[in-house]
Amino acid sequence: MLFLKTLDNATKIRLINISDFKQKQTIKEKIEFLLNFAILAPSTHNSQPWSFIIKDNTLKIVYDNSINIKIADPDNRYKVMSLGCCFVNVIIAAAYYNFLESYSYNEQNDKIELVIVFGKVTNIPAFYSNELFFQILKRKNSRGVFKSEKFNRFQLNNIKSVNIFKNIKIDIIDDNKKINSIASLTKKVLKELYSEKEFRLEWAKWIKTPFSKNMKGISSLELKPSVVLSPIIPIVMRYFNVSKKASNLVGTMIKSSAIAIVLSSNDLNKLSFIEGGMLAELLMLKIQSMGFQTSIAVAALSNPESKAKLMNELGINEEPIFIFFAGKMEESKYLSTRVEYNHILN
Repeated sequence: MLFLKTLDNATKIRLINISDFKQKQTIKEKIEFLLNFAILAPSTHNSQPWSFIIKDNTLKIVYDNSINIKIADPDNRYKVMSLGCCFVNVIIAAAYYNFLESYSYNEQNDKIELVIVFGKVTNIPAFYSNELFFQILKRKNSRGVFKSEKFNRFQLNNIKSVNIFKNIKIDIIDDNKKINSIASLTKKVLKELYSEKEFRLEWAKWIKTPFSKNMKGISSLELKPSVVLSPIIPIVMRYFNVSKKASNLVGTMIKSSAIAIVLSSNDLNKLSFIEGGMLAELLMLKIQSMGFQTSIAVAALSNPESKAKLMNELGINEEPIFIFFAGKMEESKYLSTRVEYNHILN
């Protein structure tokens, strides 16, 4: 029954009847409806580090301090970027329904505050398009091997045009030699990480069996073992050195990708990470609207040495803050679960 509950959640949260918004009577009900799109944002280990506060016609998105991923995200960079992804999903959805009055983000006393005011439309964001809205319900982090199909020059230029942040640079890598370099570097870093028991223990905490009640974390089925073997994946991760197998899987994915997209910036602060998260989500939605899939793999950015080597090999001057890969891939039949918004409203 728990197995069915997990599958039901993964499907249910994406079966949103977009016309239901018109049936909502109060501002609070309308804002709550938009949170259905917020929770579909990506996050490290599907940790979903967000919480929502609704007051009058205003929504605040704050991060959940109980989420702590010390090894994979030691400076909370990806946690903050996840909030940016969540934030932009709500902005897109509100713009679609002509319900977006304004939005802002700032940092006060080392705390990030993301605010969206709903009501009369005053300004539609330059990055908004209907196609992005419809992709929110479909987006996911794909796992596996990409097919050989490439992006054409028009598509690549279209992807580059998404950038609206002056302090963040987009580099689209479509050179096979450079992509192979990223794959080799990522494999090396992952092999080192998976060799460390502490890393495996942390990772195993976020891998859930198909029978788990927890809607945070990554289902072992998403890692594509057989259904029979999926319940023991967290145990294997805890007690066995799977560094060679795990690093090879990610390396193969990267090598097969049509493009790598690197976001970089010289402004390494929380506001830049919010913008980086917003931009990453916009790019992934845009790429998905073209019929391609995306896969996130940031291990090459996990230590100064590998990051410096990546910058040198790719000819990037700004510091990379995020990297993902894209191409055509078989659709997975298993989707990630989410904690429904009504359980995380403050």
